[in-house]
Amino acid sequence: MTTTVQILLTLHILSALVAVGATVSYFFWMRRAVLVPESRKFTLETLRALELRMVSPAYVILFLTGLGLIDRASWAWATPWLELSILLFIVLMGLVGFHTRLIRRQIALTEDESSGPAEYDAAHNRGRILMVAKVVVIVALVYLMVFKPPLWG
Repeated sequence: MTTTVQILLTLHILSALVAVGATVSYFFWMRRAVLVPESRKFTLETLRALELRMVSPAYVILFLTGLGLIDRASWAWATPWLELSILLFIVLMGLVGFHTRLIRRQIALTEDESSGPAEYDAAHNRGRILMVAKVVVIVALVYLMVFKPPLWG
């Protein structure tokens, strides 16, 4: 393994730890927003800041180092585990985008005095479903990255 591949792999793993760790922590943050309604706006704004300043940049680094690894480690683009990983990463980015918009909506609901708790609860439930979907995709991606299984072909 060349030095370049070692550096890329280290950065890839570190950015995955940051992105995945923060994403999994959303369950705890969102639970707090439900249990302590007076801290809801602060909690949601903190989540939004985490998403914009930590999670999204980590996913960008993850993607770029992944491309670098494909190039430098001489993996074929047509490798089944790699094709599926790229597809799942695209799905994950879509889920992240939906969740980011939903968090923005939840913040707006906390500021809108005319909206009732049912509206916020509905948004929260959608967010919980998105978070579970994100974690399922992340677990699948980690499996593919660690074990590189021969899936088909």
